Amino acid sequence: MSSVVHFKFRSALLTDTVNFDGDHVSLGDLKRLIAKRKGLLKAIDIDFAITNADTQEEAGSTVLLVALCSVEPGRRPASTVTAEPKREVSPTISLGGAPEATNKAEEQEDEEAKLRELMESQHEAFQA
Repeated sequence: MSSVVHFKFRSALLTDTVNFDGDHVSLGDLKRLIAKRKGLLKAIDIDFAITNADTQEEAGSTVLLVALCSVEPGRRPASTVTAEPKREVSPTISLGGAPEATNKAEEQEDEEAKLRELMESQHEAFQA
Protein backbone atom coordinates (compact mmCIF):
# COMPACT_ATOMS: atom_id res chain seq x y z
CA MET A 1 0.00 0.00 0.00
CA SER A 2 1.47 3.33 -1.05
CA SER A 3 1.19 6.24 1.40
CA VAL A 4 2.28 9.88 1.39
CA VAL A 5 3.66 12.47 3.78
CA HIS A 6 3.21 16.14 2.96
CA PHE A 7 6.10 18.51 3.62
CA LYS A 8 6.88 22.17 3.09
CA PHE A 9 10.10 24.06 3.73
CA ARG A 10 9.55 27.47 5.32
CA SER A 11 10.97 29.19 2.25
CA ALA A 12 8.81 27.20 -0.19
CA LEU A 13 5.53 28.45 -1.57
CA LEU A 14 3.95 25.06 -2.25
CA THR A 15 3.55 21.87 -0.26
CA ASP A 16 5.29 18.81 -1.67
CA THR A 17 4.77 15.09 -1.04
CA VAL A 18 6.87 11.96 -0.76
CA ASN A 19 5.55 8.44 -1.36
CA PHE A 20 6.43 5.36 0.67
CA ASP A 21 5.11 1.85 1.22
CA GLY A 22 3.20 1.00 4.39
CA ASP A 23 1.32 2.95 7.05
CA HIS A 24 4.37 4.38 8.83
CA VAL A 25 7.77 5.75 7.83
CA SER A 26 10.81 6.11 10.07
CA LEU A 27 12.37 9.53 10.54
CA GLY A 28 15.60 8.51 8.80
CA ASP A 29 13.74 7.16 5.78
CA LEU A 30 11.63 10.32 5.58
CA LYS A 31 14.76 12.50 5.61
CA ARG A 32 16.26 10.44 2.77
CA LEU A 33 13.02 10.64 0.76
CA ILE A 34 12.85 14.43 1.18
CA ALA A 35 16.52 14.82 0.26
CA LYS A 36 16.02 12.67 -2.82
CA ARG A 37 12.89 14.59 -3.83
CA LYS A 38 14.65 17.95 -3.49
CA GLY A 39 17.95 16.80 -5.04
CA LEU A 40 19.97 17.14 -1.84
CA LEU A 41 21.43 13.63 -1.69
CA LYS A 42 24.96 14.80 -2.42
CA ALA A 43 24.84 17.50 0.25
CA ILE A 44 26.45 15.59 3.10
CA ASP A 45 26.90 18.64 5.31
CA ILE A 46 23.19 19.20 6.03
CA ASP A 47 20.55 17.42 8.03
CA PHE A 48 16.84 18.03 8.53
CA ALA A 49 15.01 18.86 11.71
CA ILE A 50 11.54 17.41 11.13
CA THR A 51 8.75 19.32 12.86
CA ASN A 52 5.09 18.28 12.97
CA ALA A 53 3.20 21.00 11.07
CA ASP A 54 0.16 20.76 13.36
CA THR A 55 1.75 20.63 16.81
CA GLN A 56 5.11 22.35 16.03
CA GLU A 57 6.93 19.61 17.97
CA GLU A 58 10.25 18.36 16.66
CA ALA A 59 10.26 14.63 15.93
CA GLY A 60 12.72 12.47 17.87
CA SER A 61 15.09 10.02 16.21
CA THR A 62 12.95 6.94 17.00
CA VAL A 63 9.60 8.33 15.85
CA LEU A 64 7.50 6.58 13.23
CA LEU A 65 5.44 9.05 11.22
CA VAL A 66 2.01 7.99 10.04
CA ALA A 67 0.77 8.35 6.48
CA LEU A 68 -0.96 11.57 5.43
CA CYS A 69 0.71 13.69 8.09
CA SER A 70 2.23 17.12 7.37
CA VAL A 71 5.76 18.02 8.42
CA GLU A 72 8.05 21.02 8.10
CA PRO A 73 11.67 20.03 7.46
CA GLY A 74 14.23 22.61 8.46
CA ARG A 75 17.81 22.47 7.25
CA ARG A 76 20.56 22.39 9.84
CA PRO A 77 24.25 21.46 9.74
CA ALA A 78 24.90 17.76 10.12
CA SER A 79 26.38 17.01 13.51
CA THR A 80 28.28 13.96 12.30
CA VAL A 81 30.29 15.82 9.65
CA THR A 82 33.73 16.83 10.82
CA ALA A 83 35.35 19.72 9.06
CA GLU A 84 38.85 19.21 7.76
CA PRO A 85 41.41 21.48 9.39
CA LYS A 86 42.34 24.43 7.24
CA ARG A 87 45.81 24.20 5.83
CA GLU A 88 47.95 27.27 5.50
CA VAL A 89 48.74 28.01 1.87
CA SER A 90 52.32 28.90 1.11
CA PRO A 91 53.57 30.36 -2.18
CA THR A 92 54.68 27.76 -4.67
CA ILE A 93 57.74 27.95 -6.87
CA SER A 94 57.15 27.95 -10.60
CA LEU A 95 59.56 26.54 -13.18
CA GLY A 96 61.05 30.02 -13.62
CA GLY A 97 62.11 30.06 -9.97
CA ALA A 98 60.00 33.10 -8.95
CA PRO A 99 57.25 32.68 -6.36
CA GLU A 100 53.72 32.98 -7.69
CA ALA A 101 51.54 35.87 -6.55
CA THR A 102 49.55 34.87 -3.50
CA ASN A 103 47.25 37.86 -3.49
CA LYS A 104 44.47 38.46 -5.99
CA ALA A 105 45.17 42.20 -5.93
CA GLU A 106 48.79 41.57 -6.91
CA GLU A 107 47.67 39.28 -9.74
CA GLN A 108 45.25 41.95 -10.96
CA GLU A 109 48.00 44.60 -10.92
CA ASP A 110 50.33 42.30 -12.86
CA GLU A 111 47.67 41.71 -15.53
CA GLU A 112 46.97 45.45 -15.81
CA ALA A 113 50.69 46.19 -16.18
CA LYS A 114 50.99 43.59 -18.96
CA LEU A 115 48.00 45.08 -20.77
CA ARG A 116 49.45 48.62 -20.48
CA GLU A 117 52.78 47.45 -21.93
CA LEU A 118 51.00 45.69 -24.79
CA MET A 119 48.89 48.76 -25.59
CA GLU A 120 51.93 51.06 -25.48
CA SER A 121 53.92 48.79 -27.79
CA GLN A 122 51.03 48.61 -30.25
CA HIS A 123 50.60 52.40 -30.10
CA GLU A 124 54.33 52.91 -30.84
CA ALA A 125 54.17 50.43 -33.73
CA PHE A 126 51.14 52.26 -35.15
CA GLN A 127 52.87 55.67 -34.85
CA ALA A 128 55.99 54.46 -36.70
